[in-house]
This record gives sequence, structure tokens and C-alpha cells, in this order.
Amino acid sequence: MLHNKIFDSARSEDLVLHCTKVNISQVAEGGIKLSGHGALKINSVGTVYLEFICTEADGVPRHSLFGERFPEDPFDSSQKLLLSAETISGDVFTSAGFKLDIRNNFSGLPLLLYVFLYEIEMSSEEKVYRENENFLYFEFREKSLIPKNRSNSVVSSLGSESHSWNQTVLEFDDLKVSIVEHESHVEVSASGSFDIDAMYDSIMFYIGMTSGCMPQAYGLVKRVGEKQSTIVRSINNTYRLKNIPGPIPQNVSIGGKIEVDSHFKILSNIYEARNNRGVYFESAFSQWKRVWHGYNSQDNIAMLSLAVSIEGLLNDIFIPSLKDEAFDPEFDEVKLKIIQELSGLDIDGQHRGSIVGFVEKWGNIHAPKALTLLVEKGLISEAEKKAWEKIRHSSAHPKFIEQSDARLIKNHERMARCLNLFYRLVLNVFRYDGAQYEFGEPRKPDIVLRPYVSVLGNA
Repeated sequence: MLHNKIFDSARSEDLVLHCTKVNISQVAEGGIKLSGHGALKINSVGTVYLEFICTEADGVPRHSLFGERFPEDPFDSSQKLLLSAETISGDVFTSAGFKLDIRNNFSGLPLLLYVFLYEIEMSSEEKVYRENENFLYFEFREKSLIPKNRSNSVVSSLGSESHSWNQTVLEFDDLKVSIVEHESHVEVSASGSFDIDAMYDSIMFYIGMTSGCMPQAYGLVKRVGEKQSTIVRSINNTYRLKNIPGPIPQNVSIGGKIEVDSHFKILSNIYEARNNRGVYFESAFSQWKRVWHGYNSQDNIAMLSLAVSIEGLLNDIFIPSLKDEAFDPEFDEVKLKIIQELSGLDIDGQHRGSIVGFVEKWGNIHAPKALTLLVEKGLISEAEKKAWEKIRHSSAHPKFIEQSDARLIKNHERMARCLNLFYRLVLNVFRYDGAQYEFGEPRKPDIVLRPYVSVLGNA
């Protein structure tokens, strides 16, 4: 298949697609129009780019002292740039939303330009063998730690054959997901009746969070009905060398049996949340990405990111549920009467508003209070709550303190407990009830099996 060859070249970073016809234009009528030929390539850092030889140009200044940048206003959708490139074999790749920096003037054509792209896409129509079945396929080069449940034969370059447990097959809701780990990359496929974007987001979050990596799909195939898209994306190769501690052991024996069902259920619960509880998914996914990026930066940024992400999860997900549970109609009625009486006081309006606003906050659940309630429920520990309070305070009020060994140890302990806290919250959102790592001593986390605590219910 065509995408196999393209993805192989993208993975090895020697992709070259020679294009006989290249057109760059803007959405707005009267915008720039460039045409010529060139080649689509990938550079050593993982960026897809067009090596473009422009032979014709309209709508651009012929003479420019300092060069030009298009679009001039990146927030004006009518100025968006569009690319169409036809290869020697007749395949047409498109792209949109990129930038074009022109440092030379157009007084002397042809002109060599380098155009950096987020992705290129080729559309086609494929025969469908099962009605209402969609298909998703993508590859990435980061390390996946998803437990394996299938063995495959592997043939070496010398012809010898061996078997390897390198595949995970998951089936739920009339769909099938396969994750195959090769030496150089991981390939993921899904087929069945599902929303393509929702499934892609769910799998990326599932693999990334449980493996501690940031998967970057350099190649994707999406098919909805008979319409198929083959996509090659830019990635950041430096991310492949980075990770953070994941929350779940890869293989845990419970009662003499390797327990993986709880791990596998995370994906179906993530997918259910992505479709039916958008706020839960969006908050958990975005906060996890913030923690991942923060963890791979300086320590003070890591602590700030972790503290803010925990508070974000509480505000978005847990506090609304805890507030509903703690609702007291009698207290609310008394508070309302007090507000009505205060509103009638003959005092300065600004002062009256301040007093009323203060009373309106009575009974509100803020982040520290929410953590106290979660400690009482047994979801988190008192030590984890205190570690978050310390990190939150030090992040909000940073001080220059000499980093002694004792200070470094204390910061590590607080970070470890906050990471435990963060994962307790995220995994609870997706109803995980299996074994988890409990971070403490460097590189020697304990494995614990805490009882599942239903905080959010089944909604």
C-alpha cells in the first residue's frame, strides 16, 4: 500500500516526494498565488517541508527591502495559506494554515523557497467491505508500555524465525483496537463503528499517560465510509528522548495471575468520556500534557505545572461533583435571606456589594477544601494534600533559596507525592481500580492496590 512506503520513509526521515505541480494561494480573493514545482521532504528534526521552486507569482510585491511574511494577520482566516502539490505518480497532497517567509524579492524568477508545514494530506476513495465501519491507523516512534496479550512471529534479516509478545488487541463497543510494538516504531489500528477523532484522541491519551511518553504520530490513515485520508505530520524528535514516570505497572501479578483487565478498561472509559463527558476528557488530557511538558523542564516549572494541573482537575471535575453532594437546601435558604437583607442596607453601594459577595461565597468548595473532602473519602492521603499545599505556595511565592542536599530531597518528596495525587485524580476520572505506582524513593516506586473510591459516580 502507498501509505506503507510513505510512512517508512517518514520514519527514516528520508522522505522525498517530487512534485511536478505546486500551487500556493490564499483563501481571500486577490491574495497571493504562487506556482512552480519542488519536493516534499522531512528534515532531521522531524519537520515536513516543501522545497519549492517558484516560477510564477501573482499578488506579491515585486520589490521588498526587508522581505515579506504571509499571512500578514495570522488571525484573519481569509488570509490562510493553502497548498496543493501533485507528485510524479499523480497523487495530490494538500496542506493549510502554514506560514511563508520570503526574504528575497520576486523581481527575478525562478525563486527557491522553503515552506515548513504542520502536515500534508492525500485524499482517496477506498472500497468498504463492512457498512458503517470506519478505520484508523497511525504510527509513532515513542516507547509504549501497554501490556501485551498477543504473540506474533518475527523473521530476522537472516531468515530465522522467533515469536514475540508484541501486540495488544482490545475489543469493546463493537470496535477493535490493535497496538503492535516493533523495534523501530509502534503501529496502532482501530476498526468498527466509532468517531475517528474521538478514538484517535483516546488512544493517544491512553498510551501517553500509562507509558509516560508523548506519542507523536508521524503517519496517519483515516477512513470514514469510502473517503480515506493519508496524512504525514511534522513531529519534534527531541520529545522521543523524554518521558515522565507513568502511573501503572506494566504487568502485576495478583493472586498468582497477571492482572491486565483494569489497565485495558482505561481505554474504553477514556473513549466513553471523550464522547459523553467532554469536560472530563478535555481537562484530564490537557492537564496531563501540561504536567508532561512541565516535568521535562526546570524543577520550578515542573512544580508550578503540577500544582496548577491538580487545581485544574479539582475545579473542572471534582469540585462540581462534591458541591452537588454537599448541597444543603436549608443552609442555602438561610444564606439567600441574609443576602436579601444585606442588599437592602442603606450603605455605600460598593461596600454593600463587597459584603454581599463575601456572603455568597459561604459554603463554596475551593481546592484545599476539596482535597480535604477527598482525604476523608480515602481517595488521596493527608501527606499528598500537604505536599500540594507546600508546592502551590512555593510556586505562587517563589524565593531564592540555596539548593542544599536536604532541600533537594524535600523537593523530590513533595514532587513525588504530588505526582501520586495527580495520577489518583486522573485515574479516578476513568474509574481505574487496579494497581498503581506510589512514588517516593528515587527510581524505586512501590506498587499499591488502593480500594477504588467512587467520587464522580457513573455519570
